[in-house]
Amino acid sequence: MLKEIHEQPLAVRDTIAGRLLEEEGDVYLEDLAFSDRQLAAVKRVVIVACGTSRHAALVGKFYLEGYCRIPVEVDIASEFRYRNPVIDEQTLVMVISQSGETADTLAALREARVAGRRGHGRLQRR
Repeated sequence: MLKEIHEQPLAVRDTIAGRLLEEEGDVYLEDLAFSDRQLAAVKRVVIVACGTSRHAALVGKFYLEGYCRIPVEVDIASEFRYRNPVIDEQTLVMVISQSGETADTLAALREARVAGRRGHGRLQRR
């Protein structure tokens, strides 16, 4: 874990390389599966994750609320699926998984789909 902590600055730099357009003051997300109209309709975000991914989700909550001024909830995947979450057409559900195979996270993704919401992420692409 200590090794991963020390690798974080490089990992963040590699992640945003080519996406952060500093001179234009813009962010380019070519693989985002939403139109501008769909994104403008989002009024609330729910991020579902477990373990270390949940910590990343909490950081994401801080930035999304601060920059986008959209309310964000972070749920633990194992609890999300059992609490009958309130999700409507203006809610974006994001699922984060470090491994992509966490049983609780996959179950939460299925729960979000059943609730009628279209999430975004590597696990959801067909």
